[in-house]
Amino acid sequence: MFRPYIQDPSTLEALAIREAMALALYERDTRIASDCKVVVDDIVKKTSPPFGAILHEILDRVAMFNSCNIGFESKSSNF
Repeated sequence: MFRPYIQDPSTLEALAIREAMALALYERDTRIASDCKVVVDDIVKKTSPPFGAILHEILDRVAMFNSCNIGFESKSSNF
């Protein structure tokens, strides 16, 4: 995903999670992994970060799944 007008890495990661949820919409159970602990923590704690509007969309979409686990995985898991 290329967004030249967004410079904040956390906002970009939140957008990537939102897009992953859109792609998995027809799956009833899903797990989404992110290597950005700040964003995952904000989703779990339901805080209001600068990307709060995107976070609210993510939380609304979670209800569309039977189960939706958004978890942190370190960059060493990327292979």
